[in-house]
Amino acid sequence: MRSLLSFAVLSLALLTPLAWAAAPDARVKTALDQVQETIPLLKYEVDGDGDYKLVVVTGSSRTQIVFINSATETWEGIEIREIWSPAFPTKSKKFPGKTANMLLQDSQNKKLGAWQAYPQSKGWFAVFNVKVGADTDAASLASLVRYVAIAADNMEAQVLGSDNF
Repeated sequence: MRSLLSFAVLSLALLTPLAWAAAPDARVKTALDQVQETIPLLKYEVDGDGDYKLVVVTGSSRTQIVFINSATETWEGIEIREIWSPAFPTKSKKFPGKTANMLLQDSQNKKLGAWQAYPQSKGWFAVFNVKVGADTDAASLASLVRYVAIAADNMEAQVLGSDNF
């Protein structure tokens, strides 16, 4: 009995990291494969979390990384997924007031999505995020990917003056 319990605990310990990584959502792959020619897309891959990582051409030899989360959340029967892109990091524990206000004002001017602060090990990332229905059709997904990429890339160029993402 003791060795059976030890085996069960060891098995759980070995398999737990796999349980935290979401399986890639096949709906996203199907949509991306349908519209790959209409998105100025260099490539896409599935990352270690099961999310889709895209490199999108935004113009003038600039590119932007965009993520489409495989994991979804549900609100009152509506399944929602996130499409997001990092624009720039801050190394402090908060964004300077001027930068935070600039992001809030830019969010006000957007028809979709908003700027969010994502924690990182040594500060925060300014991330542009759009939350959409998980069953969004392929053409709409392609349009939203372009929208997120351009929004984040424009802010990255404004703040950093370089092409880091």
